[in-house]
Amino acid sequence: MKNRVCLITGATSGLGRATAYALAETGANLVVAGRNQGKTEQLIVDLRKISTSARIDYLIADLEQPESVKQLAEQFLSIHNRLHVLINNAGAYYVKREETQDGFERTFALNHLSYFLLTNLLIDTMKKSTPARVVCVASDAHRLVRGLNWEDLQYKRKWPFMGWNTYCQSKLANVYFTYELAARLKGSGVTANVLHPGFVRSGLAKNNGLSARIVVQLLAVVAKPPAKAAETVIWAATSDDMAGVSGKYLTRKKIVRSSKVSCDGEAAERLWKISCEMTGLSF
Repeated sequence: MKNRVCLITGATSGLGRATAYALAETGANLVVAGRNQGKTEQLIVDLRKISTSARIDYLIADLEQPESVKQLAEQFLSIHNRLHVLINNAGAYYVKREETQDGFERTFALNHLSYFLLTNLLIDTMKKSTPARVVCVASDAHRLVRGLNWEDLQYKRKWPFMGWNTYCQSKLANVYFTYELAARLKGSGVTANVLHPGFVRSGLAKNNGLSARIVVQLLAVVAKPPAKAAETVIWAATSDDMAGVSGKYLTRKKIVRSSKVSCDGEAAERLWKISCEMTGLSF
C-alpha cells in the first residue's frame, strides 16, 4: 500500500478508528475525516506513531450536511491528486426523528447521502488513479426491511418505533448505492463493494440518551471488538483476492449474497436518481 492514497470517513472511533490503524500499518498515505476536531487531531498523533514514513492528514467535516461533504471533497483534492481507496464508514443510529439544516432526516443524510455525494465528487480522481477501490460499510440490518419506503423516505409521516426501520433502510440504501455504482464503473478500473462488518463494539447508539447507552453496554458483551470487525474492511480495501472484484456483498472476508430485495436493479437506479435530486448532482 506504499504510495497509495486512502480516505476514510468516520475514523475517530470504533470500526473507523480500527480501520485507520490497520491502514497506517500498511504504509499507505492516509487521510482521515472526522467531525470532532480534538478527537481527529489526537487520532493523527496516534497514527503517526504507527507510520512514520507515510503521509497522514486529517479533514474536519459534518457529513450530515451536503455542503460540508462538498467542502471535504474540495479540501481533499487540494492536498491530493490521486485516490486509490475510499472507505465510506461514517454512520449513526437515531432513536428520535431529527432533521439536518437542509431538512433531511439525519439517519438517511449521514448513512446514505454522505456516501453517495462524497463518492461521486471524488470518482473522477479515482478513475485517474486506477486500480482503485470504493468500500462501503453497510450492515446485515438491510435484510430486515422489505424495501425502501419510497412514499416517505424521510419518515415525515410516521416515525418507526425507536427509529430502527430508518436505520435498516439506510443500510439497504448503502447496498443499492454500491451495486449501482459498480455497474456504472464497469470497465473503469475502479471497483465498488459493500460489506457487513459484523455486530461491532462501538458507539453507534450512544448519542441517543441513557437508555440507549445502557443497551449498548449490555450488547457489547457479544459484540466484535473493532479491530476484529475491521479485518473485512481491510481485506476489501487491500487484498489481492479482491483485485478487479466489484459489485459484491462481503462479510467475514468472504463474498456472500445480500438480501433478495437488495438485488433489485430498478430500485437501485431509482434511489440513484432521487439521491442526485437531493444532493444537486446531475443524473
